[in-house]
Amino acid sequence: TLFGKSHRELAQIYRELVKDIEALYHSKHTIQ
Repeated sequence: TLFGKSHRELAQIYRELVKDIEALYHSKHTIQ
């Protein structure tokens, strides 16, 4: 499961997720 991963792995996943969300947010706003 997700909780089986180490804190470092979780932090890495979270950072990647945040980056993707920010990129999506900015791209959505630049289109308009």
